[in-house]
This record gives sequence, structure tokens and C-alpha cells, in this order.
Amino acid sequence: MRLFFGLELSPTEKLAVEKWRDINLPPLHGPVPAANFHITLAFLGQVSLQQQERLFDGADSLACETFDLTVDQMGYWPKPKTLWIGASATPPALTQLARSLRGLAGNLGLPVENRPYVPHISLYRKQPTNPPVCLTPPHFPLAFTHFSLFESVSGRGGVHYPVLARWPLRGPGNVRDNLAQGRFL
Repeated sequence: MRLFFGLELSPTEKLAVEKWRDINLPPLHGPVPAANFHITLAFLGQVSLQQQERLFDGADSLACETFDLTVDQMGYWPKPKTLWIGASATPPALTQLARSLRGLAGNLGLPVENRPYVPHISLYRKQPTNPPVCLTPPHFPLAFTHFSLFESVSGRGGVHYPVLARWPLRGPGNVRDNLAQGRFL
């Protein structure tokens, strides 16, 4: 299975991002379907069933705070040809969560990205050029109370990302009790 840890956007947030994209950008090659909008925390690649169980156990033991993130800038990566929107400021709790999940992956022998973490939502893939700057920059305040383990499934209709499990984040200063720990999907 091809897996990754990420942050889910609500259906309302996905529709708002899609609407902003449709209004502010010209029709471009390779749009990402709104149903696939998410923020990746740690890409894991191919994961065996044994590694998957160890991922569950490791994620169960993480203690991370809830956080807010404002998606307020646009970017383009020429190497993967991806146009994205992301945050100009990353909250420390998000950076720590991504670092912890990358560390968990590395401890299991899974590939770990060594580039700096950039929280983003991919809007277009295989986009050959960076489009002109938008007149209206993105502005999406998002609040996260959990993180998820996604599977990347390719099929005739394209790629989709079903959620396999979710883990709650705790509020600042709150201690999670045993009932709140672990997967809640």
C-alpha cells in the first residue's frame, strides 16, 4: 500500500479552495480534484502490513497540540510541476507533528524527505509553467484537531485518497485520557 500521513480539509473547506481556484486562476493543465485536497505531513511510500501496524502504534503514542493554519500564499515547484497554495507562517505544533511523523517513518526504514517541511495544498499537477500571480491571494484560515493516515489508490478514474485512520490532537495544556488516544475511524 502507498501511504502518507496528512491533514484532512472539511468538505466545506475543499469547496472553498476549489471555488477560489476556479475564480482566480485560468483553466490550467492537471487540476487536482477538490476531493483530493489535503496537506501532507509525511509521505511514506510503499508500506508493508507489518510496517503499517508499527505506524499505527507509533502514531498512537504521539502527543501533539491542536493548531490553526492560514493558507495565504501561492507557490510553484518546477521539478514536480506542481502549483500549490500554502501558509506563509507554519505553527510550531504543525512543524513538530510533521517532524515526529517523518521520524517515525525513518525508524521503520521508510523513505524520509530531507527538505524543509512546507505545508501546502496542491492545486495542479503536471503544470508545465508557473501561471501569472492572482489578483486575489488565497486566504483560508484552517483549524486542525486530528491527523490522518491516507492510502493513495490509483484507478481508471484517477487517484483518490481514502482515510485509513485518524488520531486526535490535544488542546494546549490538556492531557489526553486513554479513551481519547489512538485511532478513531
